[in-house]
Amino acid sequence: MNTHLLSRAGAGALFLVPLAPLMVYLGFLFPYMSGRNFFFRALVLVAFAAWLVLWFYKPEQYRPHKSFLSVAILSFIALVGIGTALSPNPYFAFWSSLERMDGLISVLFLAAFFFSARGLLDARHWKIFFHISLGTALAVSFVAVLQLLGVLAIHQGGVRIDGTFGNASFFAAYMLLSAGLAFFLAVRARLAYLSCAVPFLFLMLASATRSAFVALPFALLISGIAAFFQRMESISIKRFCVISLACIALFTGAFIALKQIPSAVSHPLLGRILSISLTGQDAEARFLSWNIALQGAREQPLFGWGPEGFRHVFVKYYDPRLYGREQWFDRAHNTYLDWLVQAGSIGLLAYLALWFGLAHAVWHRDSPFSPWEKVTLSGMFAGYAAFNVFSFDTVTASILFFAFLAYAEWRFSERRQAVLQSTPPFAKRACRSSLIVLFVTAFLFIFYFTIAKPAYAAHLINEGLRNPSPVLETRLAFFTRAISLRTFATPEAREMLMQFAVDVRDAPLRDDSRAKLLTLAASELAKQIEQSPKDPRYAMRLGVLLNIYRQYEIAIPIIEQALALSPRKQPILYELGTSYLNLKQFDKAAEVFKFAAELLPENQDEESKKLYAVALIYAGKVTEAETYLIRIFGTTEPLESRLADAYARIGQKDKSERILWLIREREELEKKVKVIHTSQ
Repeated sequence: MNTHLLSRAGAGALFLVPLAPLMVYLGFLFPYMSGRNFFFRALVLVAFAAWLVLWFYKPEQYRPHKSFLSVAILSFIALVGIGTALSPNPYFAFWSSLERMDGLISVLFLAAFFFSARGLLDARHWKIFFHISLGTALAVSFVAVLQLLGVLAIHQGGVRIDGTFGNASFFAAYMLLSAGLAFFLAVRARLAYLSCAVPFLFLMLASATRSAFVALPFALLISGIAAFFQRMESISIKRFCVISLACIALFTGAFIALKQIPSAVSHPLLGRILSISLTGQDAEARFLSWNIALQGAREQPLFGWGPEGFRHVFVKYYDPRLYGREQWFDRAHNTYLDWLVQAGSIGLLAYLALWFGLAHAVWHRDSPFSPWEKVTLSGMFAGYAAFNVFSFDTVTASILFFAFLAYAEWRFSERRQAVLQSTPPFAKRACRSSLIVLFVTAFLFIFYFTIAKPAYAAHLINEGLRNPSPVLETRLAFFTRAISLRTFATPEAREMLMQFAVDVRDAPLRDDSRAKLLTLAASELAKQIEQSPKDPRYAMRLGVLLNIYRQYEIAIPIIEQALALSPRKQPILYELGTSYLNLKQFDKAAEVFKFAAELLPENQDEESKKLYAVALIYAGKVTEAETYLIRIFGTTEPLESRLADAYARIGQKDKSERILWLIREREELEKKVKVIHTSQ
C-alpha cells in the first residue's frame, strides 16, 4: 500500500476541516448547523480511517502516544457514554438532533479529529491548517462586513450581524477564537497577523454579543498576567503587558462613559452591550436557567442526564418566571453547567481536564512554546472560557479548541516515547488484507448511517416545507419519506409535518385532503410521544395541532399528559384552558387559568391574568371578573381584544365596543408617535 499517498489524503481531509464555517447548505433543515456538521464529520471520518490504516502499516510512526490529554479525552468519552446509557432517552442522547448536531456522536467525532490530527499533521501541516483557518475567518468576516453595511441580509433578522452562522452568539465565539489564532501566529510577520485580529475583534463586538464583551477584557487580563511572568524574555512582551492593562482600563472607562450618553444607550447594537447588568431580564433568565441546571445536577450528581439531558431537567424543574422567554430551553447557556447536567460531576471534571491538559502542555517547564505563544494562548482560551460561562459550544468553536488540544499535545510530546513499544500482532502482514477490508466496510457503514442517511432526511424535510408544489400529496411524500428513513432526524420530521399542517390549516384544501393531513400529522406525533414519553413537547405539539383543527375533546387528555410532565409551564396551561373554553366548559377553563395566574405575583405574567378574567366572563361571573381586573390592572377595561370578545358573547356589547374603541385610540396614538419619531 502507498502509505505516503494515504498520509497525504488524511492530512488533506484535515486541511478542509477549517472550511466548516463556510459550509451552509440551504437545502437542509437548519442549514447553518446541519450542513457544516455533516461536512466536518465526513472529513474526520476520512482522516481517522487513514490514520488507523497507517497505524497498522507503520505502527512505529503512527501509533498513539500516552499523554495526559489523550487519557483525558478517552475518559471524557467513557463518562459521557455512561451518561448516555443512563439518560431518560439514550437514543436522543447519542444522536441529538439536526438543530443541535450534538450528543455522544459529536464527542466521538471530535475525539477522532483530535487523534487523527495528532497522528497525521507535522509542523508544516499545522502551519497550513492554521492559515486555512485564518483565511476562512477572513472570508466569514467579509460576509459580516457586508451585513454591517446593509449589502447582505442578516440571517437571524434584526441588526446583529451573524456572518455565515445564522446566530450572532456563535459568530462572536468564532471571531474571538480567530482573533486569538491571529495573535498566536504573530510570532513572525506580526503586523500582517495583527491586522487580521483587529477586524475580528471589532466584528465580534459589532455582533452585540454581551458574553463576548465580557470575555474580551478577561482575555486581556489573563494575557497581561501571563506577559508579566514572561516579561524578562523580551521587550515586546513587556510592552504587551503594559498595553493589555491599558486596554482594560480604556475598555472599562469607555463602558462607564457611554452608559451616561442617552443616544449610545438607545443605539440598537451599542445599547445592547451597555445593557449588561446582573439585575436585568436577560440576567434573571440566565440565573433561573442555571438554577434549573443545578437542581437537575443534584438529582443525578455522578453521571448526569446524558447529552441533551438539559431539556428533561428544564421541563421537570421549570420556573414560571421564565414565561416570557424561549419556552423549550435545551441548554443552560453555560457550558460548564451543561456538562454538569449532561455528564455529572465526574464528567465535568473530565471536561475540565481537557483545559488543564492544554494549560499543562503550554506552561510546563519543558514546554516547547515560546513566551509569545504562551501569552497569546493564555489570553485566547481564557477569553473562550469566560465566553462559555454565558453560552454553549458549537462545532465551529469546538474544532478550534480540539485543534489546539491536538497541536499542544503534538508539540509537547514530540520527545516522549510511545506506550506501544512493539509492533502489535494485528499489524503483521498476514492480517493486513483482512483488516483493510474490515476498515473499508466499517467506514462505509459509519458514513451511511451517521452522515449520508440523516443528511438526506434533512434535505427531504426541508423540501416538504419549501417545495412550491401545490399538490398536497407531493409535499406529504417528502415528510413520509424522511420519517421512513428512521434516522435521528425523524422527531424533527414529525414536528415539521405538524408545523406544515398548522400552516396550511386555512388553505383551500378539499375536506378529505385536510382530514388526511391531520390524520398523518397526529399519528406521527403520537408515535413520537410513545418513543419519547418523558418529553412533553411532543404531547404539547399534538395538543396544539388538535386544537387548531378543532378536535378539542381529543386534545385535552394529550395536553394533560404534557402538563403532568411539566405542571407549572404556562403555555401548556394556556392550551388546556383554551380547549375547555372552546368546549364551553367555562368553569374548568377558569380553574386552569386561575392556577396559571397564581403561579407568579400579580405584577407578572399579564397574559394569564387576562385569560382568567376572560374565562370568568364567559362563565357569567362578570362581577368577580371585574373585581379581579380592577385589582390587577386598576380598570375593568384593559386593552385586550379577547375581553371585548367575551363581553360581546354574553350580550354586554357596550363594554365590548368601549374596549375596542380604546384599542383603536391607542393604535392611532402609536402611529402618530411613530410618525413624529420618523420625522425627527
